[in-house]
Amino acid sequence: MKKYFFIYLLIFPTLIFLYNCSLKNNTKDITIAFQYHKPTEEELNFLSNFDIVVTGNFWEPETVKVLKSKKVKLIYYDWLPAFYYCDNHTSWEEMLYQNRNFWILDPQDSAPDPFGEKFSCRDFFYDMANEQLLTARVDHIISEIKTNQYDGVFFDWGSGWQSIEENKLNFIIDEFNKRHPGIDYNDEIMKFIKKLKEKGILVILNGGFRSDRAKLDTYADFDIVESMFTTTECNSKYEIYTFQEGIQSVCDTWFNNVESCISLSISLPDRAKSANPDIRFLFLNYAFPFYMPSGERTILEGKSYRIYEKTVDRQAIFYALSCSYMGNSIGFVNGFDVSLDYVMDDIYNFRIGKPVSSITKLKDGIYIRYFSKGFIVVSGSDAEIKIAVPEDVNRIFDIYEKKSLNVENNKLILQLSSQLYPSGLKHPIGRIYLYEHR
Repeated sequence: MKKYFFIYLLIFPTLIFLYNCSLKNNTKDITIAFQYHKPTEEELNFLSNFDIVVTGNFWEPETVKVLKSKKVKLIYYDWLPAFYYCDNHTSWEEMLYQNRNFWILDPQDSAPDPFGEKFSCRDFFYDMANEQLLTARVDHIISEIKTNQYDGVFFDWGSGWQSIEENKLNFIIDEFNKRHPGIDYNDEIMKFIKKLKEKGILVILNGGFRSDRAKLDTYADFDIVESMFTTTECNSKYEIYTFQEGIQSVCDTWFNNVESCISLSISLPDRAKSANPDIRFLFLNYAFPFYMPSGERTILEGKSYRIYEKTVDRQAIFYALSCSYMGNSIGFVNGFDVSLDYVMDDIYNFRIGKPVSSITKLKDGIYIRYFSKGFIVVSGSDAEIKIAVPEDVNRIFDIYEKKSLNVENNKLILQLSSQLYPSGLKHPIGRIYLYEHR
């Protein structure tokens, strides 16, 4: 028998204010998608619904034209502190190489290549305190963006010096300090980002909030963090048979617990906004496919197998997005290797609006937050919830179930239930509901 928690919010305006979240900085529901691979026609149609799409390399003109016709802004990926120098290098990379003794912190042939070696490339780290380099790099980025009809740049390793320290790149740390005693590496990055912003482009950082006092977020438009709520970390594999691939070892998507997600959804954006109140924050999460039982079986080498169909893990997507939106942030869920494999869902076409309450803890592991167009609930386990809604609402649209629910006397009972994964486990639940007014 299922165990449910029963919670009753008697009067809608009366809420337990658990988290004092800022209700500002949400003038528009912005959607951002990531896709580092050449999109299929189906994926291109999906991406056309977003405000911003972050790509790996620059996409072909035909693809860009389609997205631009839908008013999508395009952002390309760049590695903030370094670049790869490979056999098929570009003219820009060749110019960097020719000036390596002045512009690069590790120009020697004997210098380590901790990241490039696996690609049979060199990895060279920029001397971010070299004014000539920074001017040339700004000019190069602006030229590339203009040529390819893009709108901005997404910098990985966006915490700057902190990323270098965390990766224990002591040879880079020592060389920079030797060349520029008393100069703060991240102060030089701030100058670089400011110059880019003065050119009118969008700048997105990966982890700018992790820099000292989040100062690298000062001039950025967006900051992101990865894998806080769900991800493709695999700790326990199990064997199943699928229509698509036969026998294979697979994993459930990893889910963070509800209490941690609520805390992170508030604390991380707040760190970014401490340096830049206008910055927007995005939680980028990841999900494996979900394996749906088909009801059929097959015999293989004398052993009977249930047959599963690989499909979208909608529970993972809704949980990750629910946690993201709880903190008044943007959310997106990618498949493995920043792809769109088995993660496309129409949830991104819906808008929840601005938050009109703080996050309310209903019971251990169960939280709710109200928005101008609906409300969001996250729960660590199956639950039954009885809540109150505004007087002018007569029905609620459940985006996950894709159906409307009746409201009686401004009250509604919701059944929250996790799908059963082939591993035999259930995972946390996130649901997004929209108001249907009289």
